[in-house]
Amino acid sequence: MSAYRGYRKPDVLSAAQPGRDVVIYAKYMFDPRDFQLHPNPFIIVRKTTGLVKLAGTLMPCYRSIDRRYTEREVEVIDLGEQTLLPGLVDAHVHLFLRPRAEGDHISRDNAAEQTIRATVHARETLMAGYTSVRDLGTAGAGDADIALRSALAGRNALLPGPRYFCATRGIAPSGLQSSGSQSRFSVVTGADLADGVDECIRVVRRQVGAGADWIMIYAEHPVSPRCESSSSSRRLPVIAFNRDELRAIIDTAHALGVKVAAHANTTSVFSTLVRLGVDTVEHGWNVASSCSTLMGLRDMGRECPPSKRLSPEEMLALKLLEDPSSRTRWVPAVTECSDALPLSDQSSESKPSASDLEKAKNSVRNALVQNLPSRKLAIGGNTGVTLPHGSNAQGVVLFHRLLCQVDAESQLGGRGPPWAEALRAATLGGWEAIRSMRWKEGEEPGPMDDEGSNAETDDVAFGVIEIGWAADIIATTGDVVNDLEAALDPANITFVMKGGRVFKRDGKETMGDEANFSVGTPSEDNLEPIVPVEDEVDCGYAVDYSGANGNGREPFAAEGSGNTLTQAHAEPTTARSTNQPGENESPTGTREGPEPIGGHPGGQADAMNSVPAPVVTGIGGETDECEDI
Repeated sequence: MSAYRGYRKPDVLSAAQPGRDVVIYAKYMFDPRDFQLHPNPFIIVRKTTGLVKLAGTLMPCYRSIDRRYTEREVEVIDLGEQTLLPGLVDAHVHLFLRPRAEGDHISRDNAAEQTIRATVHARETLMAGYTSVRDLGTAGAGDADIALRSALAGRNALLPGPRYFCATRGIAPSGLQSSGSQSRFSVVTGADLADGVDECIRVVRRQVGAGADWIMIYAEHPVSPRCESSSSSRRLPVIAFNRDELRAIIDTAHALGVKVAAHANTTSVFSTLVRLGVDTVEHGWNVASSCSTLMGLRDMGRECPPSKRLSPEEMLALKLLEDPSSRTRWVPAVTECSDALPLSDQSSESKPSASDLEKAKNSVRNALVQNLPSRKLAIGGNTGVTLPHGSNAQGVVLFHRLLCQVDAESQLGGRGPPWAEALRAATLGGWEAIRSMRWKEGEEPGPMDDEGSNAETDDVAFGVIEIGWAADIIATTGDVVNDLEAALDPANITFVMKGGRVFKRDGKETMGDEANFSVGTPSEDNLEPIVPVEDEVDCGYAVDYSGANGNGREPFAAEGSGNTLTQAHAEPTTARSTNQPGENESPTGTREGPEPIGGHPGGQADAMNSVPAPVVTGIGGETDECEDI
């Protein structure tokens, strides 16, 4: 449940404490839980912990309450007409690599140069609005990602960059190791070699001991170095590990409290990994690629030829992944479908074949048509191989395009608008995929602990702007409903906050300087206690959201006499299920009643004009004009 939806008192902002908190305003705030933009948000961030203390929505007229903040010397960031998003998450990057377009640089770059470049790539990633990433291999730089993680962590970090989850070196059998040839994109470079169960256990223990957050397995690879000269064999997968070896790696890592990612493409290996409890499967080009038409998946009452249906093995793989008892999430290779994106130039030798591109697109589209739950998907750009660093959002853009195709062609219900589904996969879905084993399935952070909680650690919750979650917040000047690609362009990401520290403001880098938005320096006499939102608060106005925008809010309940109001505790609506229609949704997926901002599908409506204004009512029940307070 979105915590900010339970707070509707316009004066809860008095909870902000001078010197300790920062208040943020904007025009809209995206909630990945209910796939909606909420108008006129405010966020209170506790600077000492870097966590969200309170989040809610206000009438525009309450912006004049800033006068009170200035007098009380509370820090305010007013982002005007911009839209707030949770910090973006890229679940598959390689900060130590450069993209294919730059050629075979690994055979030229030494580990020191790779590391220096990685620091630059980290800054570019953060400035693009990506506040968290998972790096799945240094490809020749050894365990240098552990040192980079230390340099990026803490309030006194040496370098600006995202939260950084790292996997040191991939684990591969000896037959897949690269000799440093120019075909390094088709082989495994700098991997830890392991053959047999005992060696697999040893390598996992070594990596966990070195400080790895994740273990990365090359469960299979698209080419064997022994076959590089054979054009007919170049794209054939080579199964790297047998089942016992895979089980040994996964079980050992889990016993040591570390999650496991696996590179796999074929349906059989994908299914084996899901059964063994791997945490994420990367790429998956051929998981469900045999059917190229949407009508082959759902016959809509018509007879479909066998050639247009998924195979039983492919259907089984998707069912195994969809099973609620499965811990596995899929990070599909959406950026390998790069013929549909204006990416940087790629040489014909390094770019995936047309056949591979088609298979990758079909697999993702087919899984979406099968209504694979949103919680089972995260977006990884393979950034540093397919995408240039700082262009991570191209993965979100492509995923959005695939969602639009499915939404328009299949006419299947049960999902949010494509733009919102794409943003969910790049925010909350990212955290659900890359978070540590400390978090159990469905577990969420409790109330903010001023003493014990700290957003500077990577083990904090992120991906939602909500009480107790990390204050990883970005803002865009673009329209996420009608032009998501432009909205996520780094040039339109004007504000970046990570862990309560501002790293970008007004489109300019600030290096995490806390003082760049300070209104004044409060004295100890100005500090006021936090006003618990559950308590009664004096307020001359109440915001009545009942029937105003269809978000399920209830009006305030006036109790007692005078100006004392208490919050009406009503159960808010929850996010729409990806498996069955919601309360306001027909079995075909058409929403009855008010639409989310931008509408569904496609978001053709004007996002800036589609939100009815809530009503401001006086204490006596009479409707008053919205005036400055």
